[in-house]
Amino acid sequence: QQQKVVESAVRANIQALAAEQKRNVHETSTLHDMLALVREVCATKDNELSRAQADAAAAKHELTEKEETLLNEIAKNEKQLSHTRAHALHLLQEHRRRSTSSGGGGGEGGEG
Repeated sequence: QQQKVVESAVRANIQALAAEQKRNVHETSTLHDMLALVREVCATKDNELSRAQADAAAAKHELTEKEETLLNEIAKNEKQLSHTRAHALHLLQEHRRRSTSSGGGGGEGGEG
């Protein structure tokens, strides 16, 4: 009688372990599926990030080139402005010299 009770308990334990193993296999399969999905999303995000970084690098390069162009234009314009100022100053001095040598302050009024 006692042997039958033990055998019955052993069978119940085996059935419980089999059911638990079945659940574990199912859970493991689900977790593997989720892991594959997460890896796929990560790969997609990595690709998106790489593209965004490449775009940013290209934009930075383009901006650097534009900045160099603008700095060159500024330098050229400043040089031209300096030359124009010097020329204007020379013309002004020439005008003053002529007006003083041509008979005093009356020379400027005759131009109007």
